[in-house]
Amino acid sequence: MELRVARHTNDISRILDFYTKIIGFDLLGEFKNHDNYDGIFLGKKNENWHLEFTTSIEQANHYFDEDDCLVFYVNTKMNMMKLYIVFIKTIFQSSILKILIGI
Repeated sequence: MELRVARHTNDISRILDFYTKIIGFDLLGEFKNHDNYDGIFLGKKNENWHLEFTTSIEQANHYFDEDDCLVFYVNTKMNMMKLYIVFIKTIFQSSILKILIGI
């Protein structure tokens, strides 16, 4: 069995940055202008699942609530700490950048 989770988005570059730079997923593939959609496949190499995100001129119209979530389990405390450090570092760098450019 394989799993594919697909979602349309208005900001595919932020999705790509989050899942690759913070969560540590791999960019498994991408496509451009397939029936007017661009998309990316994210996950871990040699696994039987991936996330697909698409974008187009058609705006995504999602209303998130507490039931909209993906749950990823970290398998060791060391991996959890690594993820936490990357997350905090990314948030810190983003905040400093906003301060420096006056956003």
